Amino acid sequence: MHETILLSIQKDELKAIIKESVSDTLKSISASKTENANLPVYLTRKETANLLRISLPTLHSLTRLRRLSVIRVGGKVLYHRDEILQKVISLGGKKMERRHYGI
Repeated sequence: MHETILLSIQKDELKAIIKESVSDTLKSISASKTENANLPVYLTRKETANLLRISLPTLHSLTRLRRLSVIRVGGKVLYHRDEILQKVISLGGKKMERRHYGI
């Protein structure tokens, strides 16, 4: 059951209370976003193949040869975004050739 309390507060006092409450809430949201930014982000097979500019069969071959590490969640195969971006940087933006599995 809710309890109702009636107070006599000046307009400026109410503004200060609301401002402080909103500020605290925004700070906590900002802190949680910073913590979540450190969490790994994963890419699907299709996103990874597009990023590396290779076909899905080639991606499968690279995964099978353990050139790329995967995480399996349920029935999905996911690739760590930072690892894939590092591979893209090492390729210098070039397309990965089927015969060059040495990513």
